[in-house]
Amino acid sequence: MTRGRVASITGAILLAGMVFAWNAVRQEREFRRLIAAGDAALTRDQTYEAIEAFSGALALKRDSMLAHLKRGDSYRRRGELAAALRDLREAAALDPTATRALELLGDVNVAMGRYERAIEIYRRYLAIDDRAPQILSGDAGMHRFLWDVHYQPIPGGGGSPTDTSPPPSTSTRGDPAAATASRTWSVT
Repeated sequence: MTRGRVASITGAILLAGMVFAWNAVRQEREFRRLIAAGDAALTRDQTYEAIEAFSGALALKRDSMLAHLKRGDSYRRRGELAAALRDLREAAALDPTATRALELLGDVNVAMGRYERAIEIYRRYLAIDDRAPQILSGDAGMHRFLWDVHYQPIPGGGGSPTDTSPPPSTSTRGDPAAATASRTWSVT
C-alpha cells in the first residue's frame, strides 16, 4: 500500500469517528432536553406533555431506566395504571436497585387492588433501602400499613370502604410513624 492510501483510509476512519461522536453528543443533549421538558411539564401538572417528552426521550434511549421511571410516574398521576405498571416494571427491570421504581410500582399495585403483589414489591424495596420506615418491616407491619392506606377515608369526601371487615388488631391509625410512612411512600 502506498502512503497516500494509508493516509486517506486513516482520514476516513477519523472523520467517521468524529461524525459518530458528534451524533452521540447531539443525541445525549436532546435526551436531556426532553427529560427536562417532561420534568417542567410535571411541575405544571401537564401530564400529557410530560408523557410525550418522556416518550421522545425513550425513542432516543430505549434502555433508559430514568425515562421509563418518569413516564411511568406520569401515567400513574394521570390514573392510567396499566401503562404506569408497564413502564415501572421496565424501570425496575433495568435497575433492580432503584428504590423509587419499586416504591411507585408498589403504589400502582395498591391502587389496582393487587395487595399481595404490592407487598412483594415493598419487601424488595425494604431489602434494598435500610433507611426505609421501620413501621413497614415484617408481614404484620406491611399488612397493617396496606390496610390503613386502602381503608382510610379520602380527605374531602368519598373513599368509604366497601369491605366491612374489621381492622387488624394492631392499627397504625393515629401513630405519627405511620403518618410519616404514608407521606414517605406517597400512597394515599
